[in-house]
Amino acid sequence: QETITLEQKPKKKRKTRTIFLGILIAVLLLVGGFYFYQEVVRNSNLERSRWEASLKENTISGYLAYMEDFPNGKHYALAQDNLMKRKQQEASEWENMRHTDNAAQLRDFLKNYPESPYTPLVKARLDSLTWAATLSENSAEGYSNYMMLSQSGEFKGDYFAEAEKRYEMLFQSYPVNAGELDSIRTVVDGIYTALSTANYARITQFLAPTV
Repeated sequence: QETITLEQKPKKKRKTRTIFLGILIAVLLLVGGFYFYQEVVRNSNLERSRWEASLKENTISGYLAYMEDFPNGKHYALAQDNLMKRKQQEASEWENMRHTDNAAQLRDFLKNYPESPYTPLVKARLDSLTWAATLSENSAEGYSNYMMLSQSGEFKGDYFAEAEKRYEMLFQSYPVNAGELDSIRTVVDGIYTALSTANYARITQFLAPTV
């Protein structure tokens, strides 16, 4: 059998230590690479995706979301510029339509600026216009539509109680057919004829118990 000399033992220890150090370095490189990917590559991809989505959306809330998530993002300054432009555009559009009679324009404004500080004013204007059109139509269906729009949240519905009252009044009425209308005319004509001729016997024919 071979005997291990004193000179061979340190060599084996050095070899084992070298292998261990090599494995440790490899592990550290892997961990470092993973960290680099997570912190740099992945975050960069997330930022790019969020920025592209913000540009496509082109809304105040979209740019604010990007700025909150990436305060040190490469597009932060541009997002801030676009945000201010949208705010200025929003204020300008509202100023141009604050007295408009076009309900469609007001609905488009609410769609384009869902979180606008002008939303209560826009909805109040839309409420007034819708109520004016409903009064002009003056039908049970029109008042019903006004109440449904109010309940859906399209506007506050300042005239809801009045719409409900008018709806119930119109809904309870019903059209009179031709036969019933002729009968009513006969009764009214008979009453006036009897009164004009002082024919009291004939008047009794048109009193409530008889009719």
